[in-house]
Amino acid sequence: MRPPAAPLAPKKAAGPNGESLGLSRCSFAAKIHLRAKGLDLPVAVVLTGGEVSDVKVYALVVARTGLQPKVLMGNQGYDAESIFADLEDRGIAAVIPLKRNRKVQPRIDGQL
Repeated sequence: MRPPAAPLAPKKAAGPNGESLGLSRCSFAAKIHLRAKGLDLPVAVVLTGGEVSDVKVYALVVARTGLQPKVLMGNQGYDAESIFADLEDRGIAAVIPLKRNRKVQPRIDGQL
C-alpha cells in the first residue's frame, strides 16, 4: 500500500512580482513582455504568469530606463483607455489592434 500523496499547495496568482508561470485558459504558461530598440535589440524584459493581464504589466515595461520609444506595438491585451492616454502624454504612437466591443474606436496609424 502506498502512502497518501501530499496535498497540493493552493494556487497563487502569479504577478509582476511573483512567479513567471501561471495557469492561463487551459495550461501552465508564461508571458514575455518585451521592449525592444528597433525590431531586434531587447532593452527590457518582464516575465509573468500566463494569466496576468497585459494592462497590469504595461507600466513596468514602459518605465524601464533607456531611450524613449516612438511607437508601441502590442496585441489586443494593451487596448485600454489608460494605456492610450499614457501613450498620448508621452508622445508615443500606438499600433494596437482594437477590441471589437469597444464603444469608441480611436484612430490609429495603419502605416506603422
